[in-house]
Amino acid sequence: MKRQLLVLRHGNAEVGADKDDFDRELTAMGISQIETVAKWLKSIGNMPDLILSSSAERAAATACRAADIMEIPDSCVVLSKDLYLARSGLLLNALQADTSDAECLMMVGHNPGLENLVADLAGLAPYLSAGGGLSTGAIAGIEFDGKWCDLRQEIADLKFIKGPMNLS
Repeated sequence: MKRQLLVLRHGNAEVGADKDDFDRELTAMGISQIETVAKWLKSIGNMPDLILSSSAERAAATACRAADIMEIPDSCVVLSKDLYLARSGLLLNALQADTSDAECLMMVGHNPGLENLVADLAGLAPYLSAGGGLSTGAIAGIEFDGKWCDLRQEIADLKFIKGPMNLS
């Protein structure tokens, strides 16, 4: 069975030393980025059955806003502190541990982990290191055959990487 992974980097977040990094909120631009991406995914019928997200404020807000726009129930959004600034290997482990029968899963989080995950799964390290990565609010779509527990490095096909500015 074909499965699809949507990798969404959180939207643009506020900058400043007055808040802990974990608590940084989305800016108005960040909210707009996520709304654009979620509307695009909905318009092409490419919506996740389940969303796994870092519980950091900016990632959680990204996941919840995207879910609202795509009309995905709150019960299908799973927030985890373990995904906060997680490396590619930990993100892959979280995906492999998913026992749901989801055909399409979205992961929301942070760079460099997300960018490295996309590169590892699709064998694209040279492309991503040359600046073709995930900017804030960017989405990557990856497909592979099998169950989530079968997901491994270099077995997936990259279908798209798009920034919010390339969708409208």
